[in-house]
Amino acid sequence: GDVQRRGQETSVRGRLQPVGFDSSTLEFSLLLEAENQRWSRGRAWLGGEELRIRQWLDIPGVPENATLALQAWTNWDEATEGRIDMDLSLAGLNDLDATLDAELLISRAQRTTQVEIISLSKTESQVGGQSNRQKNEPNKSLIKGLAVARRSDQSWALALDEMQIEPVHALISPWFAERSWWPSSASGRLVSIMAGWRMDAGLHRLSGNLVDLEWRLPDRFPSLANLSLTLGLSGDRPVLMPSGQPQVEWASMFKEPIIIKSTSGRALLSSRAVELQGLEIDTGLVRGTTDGWLYFAQRKPFVDLFIDVAKVGPLDPRRFLPQRFIPPKADQWLNRSLTWVESASGHVLLSMQAGLKADQIRRGHIEAEVALAGVDIDYFPQWPAASDISGDARFIGRELTASISSANLGELALSSAELSLADLRQPELDLTLNSGPRDAASVTELLRQIPIEVWQRSLMPMR
Repeated sequence: GDVQRRGQETSVRGRLQPVGFDSSTLEFSLLLEAENQRWSRGRAWLGGEELRIRQWLDIPGVPENATLALQAWTNWDEATEGRIDMDLSLAGLNDLDATLDAELLISRAQRTTQVEIISLSKTESQVGGQSNRQKNEPNKSLIKGLAVARRSDQSWALALDEMQIEPVHALISPWFAERSWWPSSASGRLVSIMAGWRMDAGLHRLSGNLVDLEWRLPDRFPSLANLSLTLGLSGDRPVLMPSGQPQVEWASMFKEPIIIKSTSGRALLSSRAVELQGLEIDTGLVRGTTDGWLYFAQRKPFVDLFIDVAKVGPLDPRRFLPQRFIPPKADQWLNRSLTWVESASGHVLLSMQAGLKADQIRRGHIEAEVALAGVDIDYFPQWPAASDISGDARFIGRELTASISSANLGELALSSAELSLADLRQPELDLTLNSGPRDAASVTELLRQIPIEVWQRSLMPMR
């Protein structure tokens, strides 16, 4: 390079190369003006084409053939401080089959530093010798109008016009892909985001929307699609307000996807907890509202929730049986026998660490009270089925008790019944039936339907 001095102006021109490489050259020029024996203003330019990033910086996760094209301009003076305008083009990044083009602005004025991504877009790789740009097709915008500002008093502000999640997720995945919680795919948009934070007061502003969110997680975690969230603030806690018609897939918990017709309510976030306030979910067949807390102080979250179930049915309940909490024998029996629920309502209280399996559940972990009507149970092969059952059931830990006000056993109408199951892990049922006065023919028909093996086991001890 060279240095020239003319009056109060000093210019510097040159080129930079990484040690041991001659394929990447970064050129620069600098002009400084002095006043009263001190630098008072300056201008600079920096540029380079096809710069191999790994030759300049050893950044984990960046491929060896990733390249950068750069053009940057800066102006500075003592009065207004300065700014840097920058155009970047990155190619060969990870699995993103495209070139990223970015327009950036960095400025400082009046004790405030601001970094702004004016635009970030991608140009698809060439197909058949033509890129999207060559075919005059518009580039796909990833980010529009992202600005982050910091004042010297430790106040921060963020503004974002729009961001596409899918390409950003693909861009940063190499640094997080080995984490068990990292989604294999993610998409959606962040729109009109505004946030403000102060060192002495925490978060003081938050607004915007997350639209059409979708993510895919390992089976032990829930994957979602078609979820939208509105951002807000309660005190200094961020608030998420859901909407849309999300679909939930949770293979370790439910056998099939759950499609939600509507959702509302709020989730309030803090550093180690999430509070749910009136979180209502309606699938058309199931409608309920959840209030309570999720605590994250330990390795696994602690769940403290009250779920008010306003409606269940009419449906085949086997679709929604939670697989993790039901012991294998009871789960096998329920999936064969519990064939229909016309309607049900009640509440569920959960107070336990997330991830507990059936053998670990104790009294105090789960308590539920349910009012049932129109329930059908084909409780044992070749036995007369129970139908149109109405009554109340209560679950405490692994225990089940039920009081039945009416039902049919085969063709015989029952006036009441009491049922108890001491431990769902060993489903031995204690059942008392009361039919009241009934026609002898109905009772005879019911007894005739009971398999002969049962009579043999019952009468053999009397011989």
